[in-house]
Amino acid sequence: MRRALAVLNALGDHAGEYAPLIVRAAGEKGKAVRAQALYSALALVFAGGAAISLWTIGLALAWDTPWRMAYLVSATALFAILAAVCAGIGRQRGRPGPVTRTLRDEFDKDLRILQQWKQTP
Repeated sequence: MRRALAVLNALGDHAGEYAPLIVRAAGEKGKAVRAQALYSALALVFAGGAAISLWTIGLALAWDTPWRMAYLVSATALFAILAAVCAGIGRQRGRPGPVTRTLRDEFDKDLRILQQWKQTP
């Protein structure tokens, strides 16, 4: 029982050492998320303006032709496909920063130590 209490005490102390790393990793991740959201919003605004301009030019050129309806359908399908591709790319995870990598490495080391400890009699 004493050994278990000593191990729990040591684990509690060690877990406390993770706190500064966790705080720094959260701050690092928050900055990355804010920057990604800002630039994604700007890209959306500019891409929307370009798409509206391009669509209007195409419609004006095809207005008095028999291809008007084909243009409308194909332009709508193209924009829908582009929106789906961009949404898929936007959902990908970003690369972790150096603090996040350090936190993950330290956690992996602790897991290996714990596994070795469990294997000892």
